[in-house]
Amino acid sequence: MPKNFFQILVIFFIFCIGIFVISQKHKEINELNNQLLAKEGNIIELDQINKEHQKLILAKEGNIIDLQNKITELDQINKKHQKLNKELEEDNKKLARKVNNFITETIKESSATKVALDKKHCTGFAKWKEDEFVQVGESKCITEEEYQAYLNAPEYLCKYYQKSIWKESEREYGKKQYEYTKEKLKKIKTLKSEGKALCDAGKLKEGEAKLIEAITIINFTKMK
Repeated sequence: MPKNFFQILVIFFIFCIGIFVISQKHKEINELNNQLLAKEGNIIELDQINKEHQKLILAKEGNIIDLQNKITELDQINKKHQKLNKELEEDNKKLARKVNNFITETIKESSATKVALDKKHCTGFAKWKEDEFVQVGESKCITEEEYQAYLNAPEYLCKYYQKSIWKESEREYGKKQYEYTKEKLKKIKTLKSEGKALCDAGKLKEGEAKLIEAITIINFTKMK
């Protein structure tokens, strides 16, 4: 019995040692697994960091490309501005030349106007007699300034239209040039009288309209 007991005791002792060794190995394996898991976690984290870095690099590259595009665009705009500046400079030179020409012409016209102011306009009637023009009736002269004032007077058209109607429909020589009927002459005379009355009353536009109506009848009358 003691011998068997001793054998069992040895076997039990060996068994316990085996269990202890196995448990230690399990602990080591677990620790190794934990270390592997930790390393895998670090690898995954590093991979994510690497991906983020790649994204940042790509973003920076994109910004660099955008910046290069903007620089190119600004360079093109600068070239356009330089071209426009040259064109504006040429336009300014042309404008300066035009202004100088205008000033020169204005000075010339001013000088010509001074000369013109000394010019006189004379009325009167002359006829050819014995190889020369002979004045018939008294001649009346006015200065250029007076003549321009006469042309620009508000009542000028009223007077001019009345004189024109008289020449073409009342003066004997004028009446002979057209194939007037009594009705037309009466109508022209009435319109002239009405127009004159309106002009004398200060209603110049209304008076001119009546006189133009009379002139229209004359213009549409057949000539002989």
